[in-house]
Amino acid sequence: VGGIVGENNAGGVVKNAENSGTVIGDNTVGGVAGSNEGVLENAQNLAAGAVTADGMSVGGVTGYNTGSIKDSFNNASITGGTIYAGGVAGSNEGGSISGCYNSGSVTAQNLIGGITGRNNSGSVITGSYNTATVTGTAADSKGFSQVGGISGSNKGTVNGESYNTGDVEAGGYGVGGIIGYNYGESIVEHVYNKGNVTGGSQYVGGIAGSSQGELNNVFNTGAVASGVSGAKYIGGIAGYSVSNAYNTGNVGSVRAQYVGGIAGYSKTGTIENCWNSGEIAASHYLGGIAGYNNSDIRNCYNEGAIIGMGSSQYIAGIAGNSKSGTITNVYNLGEVTGYSQNYGVIIGAGDSVISNSYYKTDTGYKKY
Repeated sequence: VGGIVGENNAGGVVKNAENSGTVIGDNTVGGVAGSNEGVLENAQNLAAGAVTADGMSVGGVTGYNTGSIKDSFNNASITGGTIYAGGVAGSNEGGSISGCYNSGSVTAQNLIGGITGRNNSGSVITGSYNTATVTGTAADSKGFSQVGGISGSNKGTVNGESYNTGDVEAGGYGVGGIIGYNYGESIVEHVYNKGNVTGGSQYVGGIAGSSQGELNNVFNTGAVASGVSGAKYIGGIAGYSVSNAYNTGNVGSVRAQYVGGIAGYSKTGTIENCWNSGEIAASHYLGGIAGYNNSDIRNCYNEGAIIGMGSSQYIAGIAGNSKSGTITNVYNLGEVTGYSQNYGVIIGAGDSVISNSYYKTDTGYKKY
């Protein structure tokens, strides 16, 4: 079901089209085209054209995209009954979205995003942005929401200065300012988030709620938190391998664990050329760069205050607990307070090999 066409087949072109009427359907519903295999260019869904699906796959421009969407936008509210809701496309299944934006609120159960609900393998989002709120109302059977300011889940590519400024909120796992759940084969680079991010009890991030792929040249300035007491794995950026990234947003929640300015829990990979100036406040395993670290950290620094809430353990300026790996060329300027044991200016505990690391004191800088 579409405001202009129900289905735009391969070879079809819809250009300079505009919809301002309400569009309602069951599945695969779009403000301009229900589904798209061809080209949608300069397609516009205006504020009056609210788009609603009782089921899945609903988008401001198209519900299901395998083709090309260029220089198009949505201003209307998007409401999905179940999964795959996006401001531009409900899901992007090997298609491309370039130069597009969304300013209409997006609401559905899970797998939703400001641009698309799912950016699948082979799909590309470039030079696109969202300014509206994105809200997940129910997690899936495994507890995942997969809600993001750009895409709920990502197995493709998101780049080209794409960004989000809208608030992102859901009660399940995997909530991020850009991507809710970022898979290992994905590429996320040259993107940023300025919206506040609020997730459930696990996996919340300023860029990606949970990431197995690389995050490169990204930054977050929005506050990152959980709406659940005792949450785990919260990061200003969050990721498997993170490079050339920074966070200035405050990160943490009451009784939260594994909280970091860059990554809450860094299991493997590398964190390099990163910095944090946001306040990090939680209960256990918190650090200016990583809450828990099992990877290599190099060429990073922290300026943010590290605040333990309660009788906190494993709290430090760089990594709360750095189990293994190396820490090289780092420094900490942030004050570390509120600890009970296992704390430090660089690491709180762990067996990482540390070299060329410094911290600030009242009399100047000292080598660790």
